[in-house]
Amino acid sequence: MSLIKVKGSSITGDLPAISGANLTGISAGVAGITSASSSGTAISIDSSNRVTIAVPAFRATGTSTSFQNITAGSVIPFNVTTSGGNNIQSNHDALLNYDTSNYRFTAPIDGTYLFWSQIYCHQDADQETYSFYRNGSYIAVYDTSSQFINTLVDAADDNTVHMQHSMELSANDYIDVRSTNNACDVVTRYSAFGGYMIGKKR
Repeated sequence: MSLIKVKGSSITGDLPAISGANLTGISAGVAGITSASSSGTAISIDSSNRVTIAVPAFRATGTSTSFQNITAGSVIPFNVTTSGGNNIQSNHDALLNYDTSNYRFTAPIDGTYLFWSQIYCHQDADQETYSFYRNGSYIAVYDTSSQFINTLVDAADDNTVHMQHSMELSANDYIDVRSTNNACDVVTRYSAFGGYMIGKKR
């Protein structure tokens, strides 16, 4: 390595390698990038220049192998993120933002999030509807609409319904999935609820 020389206000010569592990609380040097963290790895770049970013993300299923009656307005009990349910290897809760006791995802920071749910259900007579709920209220897709989605199951056969929605959340907003009108029968082992942050909030 060549000798480092100070010439005026500039430094010449080869600088020693700097470990990223020793760089904490960086708030200057790159315009628009700040960090308040003093531990962990938020962004990593591998030898092929592939970037990995730590973001809130989860997939939850349930443990019921038989139909559970979910009354109108009640939360569907997706109670497992680490084991149980179908395809358990896909369950996850990257930053521990999903609560398996109240079946809610709580946004840790302001941002835009994408949520999805698939529901295995059985219906005998009445129409069934489902929706994402934010902070206990269903989500309107239009200003004049009463709720985000009316997914109708109106047959005597088993069905799997799917819904997806992106939305802006503030820190501590929470999302869950509920039946919205008539009581419904759901097998949570073959159902799932998931989501992840996709970007910043406006």
